[in-house]
Amino acid sequence: MLNSLRPLATRSLVSAASRRSLASSAVVGGKGKVSTGIVGLPVDPQARQNLIELYNQTLKDVEGLKLEIRRDIIAITKYRLGVVEKLNDPEEIEKEIKCGQIEELVQQARDELGLVRWLISNAQDKHVAKKDKERKSLLT
Repeated sequence: MLNSLRPLATRSLVSAASRRSLASSAVVGGKGKVSTGIVGLPVDPQARQNLIELYNQTLKDVEGLKLEIRRDIIAITKYRLGVVEKLNDPEEIEKEIKCGQIEELVQQARDELGLVRWLISNAQDKHVAKKDKERKSLLT
């Protein structure tokens, strides 16, 4: 059964990769990318600048986070920010970060910033309360 599905899965992966490749290099008359090839994700002509702003805001906001995940968020965000600041070409940024088209990176950065803000306002309080309860139980 699995062997019969393998060619189908391979075709799906290849066609998805081909669509991304075509979309990331879709140029009309030297005007740049005209489509991401992903429904609902428009081309962002300011994607590089948007990424820089989002990554800087994430680094600023994550300072208020006291969970262990903070270290990982900072490492990933600093790495990606360094790549975006170093490279000007969106295709080079995409190749270096290896997480999709630059517009997808912008969406990921928005989602990560939203998660940091949610963690600060919700999960952190529960985590700290749980740790306090554990400490108190050890003392009694």
